[in-house]
Amino acid sequence: MAIYTSSTNRLTGLSGIDTDSMVDKLMYAESAKLFRYQRNLQWKQWQQNAYRTVIDQFKTFQNKWFSATSMSTNLRYSSAFSKYTSSVTGKDGEESKAISVTKSTGDVSYEIEVEQLAKYDTYKSTGNVVSKISGNFDKAAVAEAINKNGKAEFSVTLDGISKTITFTKDDFADGGAAGVIIDTGDFESAFNNKLADAFGTETVGGNEKNKVSVTVSNGKFDMTAITGHIVKIADGKASSKSIDLSGIGSEAKSKGDIKFKVNINGKETEVSIKPDDKGESTIEKRINEALQKTNMAGSKTKLSAYVSASVDSSGKLVFTSTEKGSSSNVKISDLSVAGVDLDGAELVANNTKTLIGVTSGSSNTLNTKTVTMEDLLGKGNADGTFTINEKKIKYTADTNLATFLKKINDSGAGVTAAYNTTTESFTFKANDGGKVNNIKFGTDSNTAAVLSAMKIDSTGASGHTKGQDAILVIDGVRTTRSTNSFDLDGMSVTLNAETNGETIKLGSKYDVDSVYSMVEEFVNDYNTLIADLNSKVKETRAKSDKYSHYEPLTDMQKEEMDSEDIELWEEKAKTGLLYKDDIITGLLSRMRSSLYSSIKLEDGSSMALYQIGITTSSNYTDNGKLVIDEEKLKKAISENGSSIVELFTRSKEGLADQMNTIIESAIGTKGSLRDRAGIEGTASVDQNILSKAIKELNEKITTEKEKLATKETNYYKMFSSMESAMTSMDSQLSALQSMLGM
Repeated sequence: MAIYTSSTNRLTGLSGIDTDSMVDKLMYAESAKLFRYQRNLQWKQWQQNAYRTVIDQFKTFQNKWFSATSMSTNLRYSSAFSKYTSSVTGKDGEESKAISVTKSTGDVSYEIEVEQLAKYDTYKSTGNVVSKISGNFDKAAVAEAINKNGKAEFSVTLDGISKTITFTKDDFADGGAAGVIIDTGDFESAFNNKLADAFGTETVGGNEKNKVSVTVSNGKFDMTAITGHIVKIADGKASSKSIDLSGIGSEAKSKGDIKFKVNINGKETEVSIKPDDKGESTIEKRINEALQKTNMAGSKTKLSAYVSASVDSSGKLVFTSTEKGSSSNVKISDLSVAGVDLDGAELVANNTKTLIGVTSGSSNTLNTKTVTMEDLLGKGNADGTFTINEKKIKYTADTNLATFLKKINDSGAGVTAAYNTTTESFTFKANDGGKVNNIKFGTDSNTAAVLSAMKIDSTGASGHTKGQDAILVIDGVRTTRSTNSFDLDGMSVTLNAETNGETIKLGSKYDVDSVYSMVEEFVNDYNTLIADLNSKVKETRAKSDKYSHYEPLTDMQKEEMDSEDIELWEEKAKTGLLYKDDIITGLLSRMRSSLYSSIKLEDGSSMALYQIGITTSSNYTDNGKLVIDEEKLKKAISENGSSIVELFTRSKEGLADQMNTIIESAIGTKGSLRDRAGIEGTASVDQNILSKAIKELNEKITTEKEKLATKETNYYKMFSSMESAMTSMDSQLSALQSMLGM
């Protein structure tokens, strides 16, 4: 078969010669150069990947031990060796919580008595800023809703949990033909009982109170919640239309076809309900299920968002607008049940009545992003200036509260202003503690109006925590601090409580074990790195027989093998990729030399790793691995820690800098490994020796394949001519034999 051209239409073998087989053999012989290119290409690709694995190993080692992004283990800086353990004990020798130490940079000890904690000057609202939801109460509208619809409903949400409060005729006196009679006191009592059942109660000041409650008097409605709770209410609105179902049997209502149209603000949607094959069901259930499944025309909103169905006590079908439908014009038309047309099924939702005059979703807490300064201060209050610590913050009527508070915080007044939705209060807190960092409000009318609306007492008579200094005795010396957190000779100290005459002992000691563990981890990582690199440069190529190595497979060879055999072959063919590699062996040699060298310290003396208990393994097969004498190293850290720090960190001469320089020479901007194989994610990924060689080989392979394709075509032409000639000769021979009578 042809192996270099795509033609499959050749007509061969007419003369009895196996042309394809002969051409394949000739082409295989001609392909020696192509096979050499392909093997060389694969080898260089494998080799590049092997180099890049080594680069990644160096980068991982460097990032952990010599990088500014890992300062806790960066051996080039003394901070990595600055490891201390602290203790805080009281008079009984037990740990004390009155003072805490978060960091220390030296061996120090103190005795401290805390007489007074520092405080930040703070002003807080003296009461709830918004404590109730208010509106007009229309008891006639409530009575009408119950008389027409059988119920009046209110949606109440407390701390994110929503409940529906429902009133029926059973909650009120029966007025006979006039329907229910709503008594204001009865409504208030019933509402509070239902709220207690829905949300529960809470003990306040020794008394059990509703978490949320209502009061109704003189046509006014107020809803409040215990401080710490957020309550919202949606006004109860309802409009309905009842349809007489008399004359339609129960079976027809539960199993018959139902059809009607819903028109919402001019958009009409047809609802068609098929017979219920699963058994009997009420007509309202069937209609409501259909409304919940049907989208309004041209919208993704379900019809159930606008209208619902029920059957009242007299057996009439009632269509009622929902909360969303109450603001829309909703009409029901063309109703038919079991083939019976029913007239008058029209619901006009914009005829609804307000039961309590509050905006739907009204809350007892402020939303600082939507509440404006005019909302806070009242109608008619427009532009103004608020003054705090001599900084003037301008606002307008439509400036929202969140923006106003941010302006205060960004003004440079040294104060943080905030609103807490849980406590429903404002807070002004000085950014710095101490008695000198006091908050001073302006005395102008605008400032007074804002503080009054926030229920802030600027006189400091209530809701005010005055700033004060911390008073403490340190080693017998009475002193002060403006904050409770401060630095004490490299020790970060925080005062948590007054000690009431008790002296607390603070101590900080160099943590020998932590420093030892870090050095041990470095040595282990170094040993792992050089062990792996040594194994790579010592690994020889696997042999397929006494004289030949496993070579990369050519494309033709892969076609004749299954995937498992290819994998096994290539596993052996990939051995020895970095055998005796000059760059890696050179790096290993330089790394060993740097760790063996003595470092001249600042005092003129010299120090080397072997002097502190880190030596080279005596086993030559370990190829320079380091070995730690734990006792000797810990003693050196304890007794001569500063010199060990200098051994590693001395600028340009320390072991860490030397090691980092060696690694940079391999993988840095002009690194030898970078130049040979390139680094992923950098410009060198294509601009390196191996990538260029791979590109050249790909070009040679393409050119060689083109040449071989031409040569293959010529071979087929040659054999075709030969077959034609042989066929012609056979014809002549046959004719001659015929003439001779043979």
